[in-house]
Amino acid sequence: MKEAKTNLQKQAMLWEALSTMVAFLLIIYLIRDRFVATSGILPDMNLTQQLSIFFLSLLSPVFWVSIIAPASYAMAIIAAVSVFRAINKGNDFSPTLLKGLEKMGANLLFGACGAIFITPTLLNWFSFKGGIKFAASTEAFVILIVGGALYFIADIGKKLNAELESFV
Repeated sequence: MKEAKTNLQKQAMLWEALSTMVAFLLIIYLIRDRFVATSGILPDMNLTQQLSIFFLSLLSPVFWVSIIAPASYAMAIIAAVSVFRAINKGNDFSPTLLKGLEKMGANLLFGACGAIFITPTLLNWFSFKGGIKFAASTEAFVILIVGGALYFIADIGKKLNAELESFV
């Protein structure tokens, strides 16, 4: 049994490292995508002009609305790092692990809702079209359901922990 737990802890350490790298890459990709979107706006721009336009574009509300879902997904990945770290330390269904699962679920839920409802509607409003717009995709609905499942599993785990502590 101890060997299986040690193996699980090693796997958790690898997943923690992978999650950290993915969160870092996601943030780098968000910055890169914004930089690419602002390049070529003016002909024959030098690097200083391109950086100025890049930083000015960060003041746009459209930019901040467009990163609602990716930022939420990045926060879910960062929460996954804490979950894997708790597993690595041998904390089975500890408050830290349950809190991490809850954060993962909440961020996935919010990110999916942002991708499906919030971002398309706000972008519509910023372009003075008004109304409510949906951008449905299979991936967003899967993320929504997985986020809900993680959130409720964490809630059930908290109730089981509280019930277990009442016996002790």
